[in-house]
Amino acid sequence: AAAKAALRTELGLKDVDLPLLGVVSKIPSLPRAIAEEMLSLPLQIAGIDAGSHIEALASRSPQSAACPRPVSDYERRQLRHRIVAAADFVLMPATNVASSQLFPCRYGTAVIAPKRGEFAERLSNFDSRTSTGTGFLYQEDHELINALRQALSAWQHGEETRAAMIKRCLELDLSWETVALRFDELVQAARA
Repeated sequence: AAAKAALRTELGLKDVDLPLLGVVSKIPSLPRAIAEEMLSLPLQIAGIDAGSHIEALASRSPQSAACPRPVSDYERRQLRHRIVAAADFVLMPATNVASSQLFPCRYGTAVIAPKRGEFAERLSNFDSRTSTGTGFLYQEDHELINALRQALSAWQHGEETRAAMIKRCLELDLSWETVALRFDELVQAARA
């Protein structure tokens, strides 16, 4: 809560009772209708290197979205971590760099991501009824809106549900040993 309040002040966002969505890397180009629907959801967005859709929202509604432009790589890295630490959710695109995909979980921040790569292997959809799961996954880009709505629904269930979500994210096994064991299993299966 303190990190969120500080980031909102720093970025000039309104201090309102809405979830904060962090976007810390460029999201793939979305069809205009999906982007507009995403931007109309009841949330605030803090983005860095997020892409034209988020930047357009920030220019249209600076109290609901912010896309600061750091002047150095050091400032960019620092701001990225502040956004992730403050956000209720982080929208992450699939990348080829597995180690960077799940770092929001180290902060207890739930990830909204495509069900591919590391996300598919390590995350499961959060269920607010049972307080299980660690993220909000979608198959195709057009399903992003449903994943965002699921995240908003979990957030609206209240502080107890949010605390359970944070706890599940912090407990997620992000070690390389797990990846190595899976790789070894694949190699053994291929040999057989």
